[in-house]
Amino acid sequence: MEDVPNLMEQINIIDQVEAVFDDHLQEVKELKQIKKEIGYNVRIIRQLESERAGLRADRDKKNELVKKSFTNASENREKRDEINVSVKENKAERDALNEQIKQITDTLKSEEDQNLEKQVRSLRKDSMKIHFRMINESKKSQEFHNNMLENLETGRHERKLADDLHKQVIEKTKEIREIRTKIKQLQKQRK
Repeated sequence: MEDVPNLMEQINIIDQVEAVFDDHLQEVKELKQIKKEIGYNVRIIRQLESERAGLRADRDKKNELVKKSFTNASENREKRDEINVSVKENKAERDALNEQIKQITDTLKSEEDQNLEKQVRSLRKDSMKIHFRMINESKKSQEFHNNMLENLETGRHERKLADDLHKQVIEKTKEIREIRTKIKQLQKQRK
């Protein structure tokens, strides 16, 4: 009979061991679930970081295009302005020749001098050359002006795209921070 209480004690000990084992088994299951959630969140972070890196690269490319467009616009503006100065100078020269022509023509009417008439024809010819040079320079100036406007528009468009990409980078960064916060909370639960 002495064996029966001893046997009861052993059964009691086995029950206690099973209870502790069940508790540990439950903790292991919970830890496995936390580990699984952390692994999932780490994969999401890696994916988001990869997307963010791609967006940053796209944004940087767009910013380079913006910089290049505005630089080109500035160069075109400078070239246009240089040509416009030349056009103004040519116009002044042409106007001076036309004034001489007028004076000589007025003199011709009163004196009928053939030398003056030749001079007038020569001055008119020179005036026409200058006029055509002005027309060509004006066309070049307009081309540079149009290029400048096109570059500015391209720069503005690319800047908007770069800004949109930057907003996406910020959103991805927020998502990553939120998931990292979740991971830290899960890690604290594990402890």
